[in-house]
Amino acid sequence: MAQFVAAWGAAEWACVAAYGVMAACEIYPHLPTRGRLANLLGQAASQVCTEAGPEHSPPRHDEKYPCPAWLWNGARVRGINWAILGDPGTGKSTLINTLRGLRARDEGAAQVGVTETTAVPTQYALPDSGAFASIPDRDLYHIWDIPGAGTPDQPADTYVSEMGLRHFDAVILVTGQRFTEVAHMLLVNLRRFRVPVLLVRNKVDQDIENAMEDHGWTRDQTLTHLRADLARCGSIDVGEVFLIAASKVLGSGHREPLLLDFHRLEEALVYCTLRGRCEGPFYWENRELEDRPSLRHICTIRQDWAMVLLSQSDHCGKFSRAQVIEVQRNENAALYKEFLQMRRHLTRTYQDGVQSLQPAIDAEFLINGHVNEVFLWHGTGSTAMEIILSKGFDERVASVSHNLYGSGLYFASQSCKSLQYASTGAERCLILCRVLLGNVFYAAGAIGAAIRRPPCVQGCPHDTPCLHERHDSVVANSGVGMQVHREFVVHNRRQVYPEFLIKFRM
Repeated sequence: MAQFVAAWGAAEWACVAAYGVMAACEIYPHLPTRGRLANLLGQAASQVCTEAGPEHSPPRHDEKYPCPAWLWNGARVRGINWAILGDPGTGKSTLINTLRGLRARDEGAAQVGVTETTAVPTQYALPDSGAFASIPDRDLYHIWDIPGAGTPDQPADTYVSEMGLRHFDAVILVTGQRFTEVAHMLLVNLRRFRVPVLLVRNKVDQDIENAMEDHGWTRDQTLTHLRADLARCGSIDVGEVFLIAASKVLGSGHREPLLLDFHRLEEALVYCTLRGRCEGPFYWENRELEDRPSLRHICTIRQDWAMVLLSQSDHCGKFSRAQVIEVQRNENAALYKEFLQMRRHLTRTYQDGVQSLQPAIDAEFLINGHVNEVFLWHGTGSTAMEIILSKGFDERVASVSHNLYGSGLYFASQSCKSLQYASTGAERCLILCRVLLGNVFYAAGAIGAAIRRPPCVQGCPHDTPCLHERHDSVVANSGVGMQVHREFVVHNRRQVYPEFLIKFRM
């Protein structure tokens, strides 16, 4: 599975692996290639909100980044929009045709050529025949072929604004043999605005043949080299790179692993769309956050996922013999709406994003790097646990006498640390929480047990009132003073959502 570490985080993508792209359906690897995207979209159609743009898009009439008239009118006011970018000769048109299940000779296919054939943004709808015929509201899905950047007609410095790229659900950036400065600039800018970018190297079948002839490399050696090189050039994780040969996908002779990467690309496209269009987490049953009673969804078939998280974050060997017996997903719409409001507030406050955690948190626990939203552990007694899951955390009842980093809500990235505070007995529990860390203050030592808010950004004494802005959280890294484990502290309950209850035996 691909890891969208900076844009969305590997943590939610891990939930894709755990629950499937759709809440009730797994991604079936044996689906026919020609109908695979159609099947994914058919499952997703009822879960995508098309009444407004994706979460990351600015207002339609934004002064700097307005929605272009051609996009607004072409999408029929509502709709899902995917942009395909790339230099001439990288196979954009072929990729568009392949995603739509068409060959170049089929009616309605994008024009294929060795030179730039796209002078203006061109919209392509899903076909009304074949595997796409049964998709509900298929006319709401649009693939756009966007002219290349860095030309006299499309200068690079205004390209994101002129092409309305912030208003697309996802952008597929297609590269060829060279990863250009323009491509790098687009990748950086789009990720800064939290637009999902899928970095694709097309025509890899030709690269494999050339490497075999020039260097005697095997297919796997070539793929490993290409993936590492493109990840380095784009400053991304290797799992975020897609190596494909779009012209071969619909052919009978196409084999793994290029076909596997193409399937990953399709899955990622649907995932990005769901992630940006759902109010709540896309794998929830109540992803629309309707006003209904809180739901505890039992996820017993995914105990292995929880066991991996517990073990990977265990630095003391406490979970070496543990066995997960139940995982509950806590769907509490009222609590999550408060959390969502805080996330939107932080997103507006830090439009260019916050500084990443130092040191970086494990990719499996990163959700949204723009505001440092992460999964963290919390341990407590059984009575308090039930209150937390139903009513949320409450910083007003936090201790004011025994804490090193203020009177707040404490979490850990290491499961063994949170285990110290969990209830004892044959069965024990931890809560896996979403936590918004925002702009972090790194403690160099104890800051006082009674401090009830994060330190000032200007460095004023912690116990001195001031009018300056405040940090959003406190982090005590391992090795600071007597600190053995890494701890995280927030002082506002709306920065936390208790999402998973994990029950286990030691």
